[in-house]
Amino acid sequence: MNSEKDIKIANYIFDLLGLEAPISMSWGIDFDSVQPIPCGVSFDVAGFKHKGPVQVVLDEASDLFVVRLISEEGELLSTTESVFADDLVSVIDELVEHCDDYEEMVKKFYGLT
Repeated sequence: MNSEKDIKIANYIFDLLGLEAPISMSWGIDFDSVQPIPCGVSFDVAGFKHKGPVQVVLDEASDLFVVRLISEEGELLSTTESVFADDLVSVIDELVEHCDDYEEMVKKFYGLT
């Protein structure tokens, strides 16, 4: 069971992601997968670069975030530490969605080519 503190932190993180909703929504977040975790939140994405769970955890000592990409099999793929709140969306976007041929991928995805 999640503590009230974990739920508040998860909501805070999602509020930060919502500040740049067009970007965070492009990750294909599965809202049914969203769940609080200790000092953070976990959610599944279907981005161009990463498909599977993303964990965002608040490092309370530094007041910065840790972003972890997890494989669909549950294996830790990468960890990005010391992420400022203002940079959270852009850091996750770079890890999950944005690639060198991003514009071409978007056109292909929407059948515009």
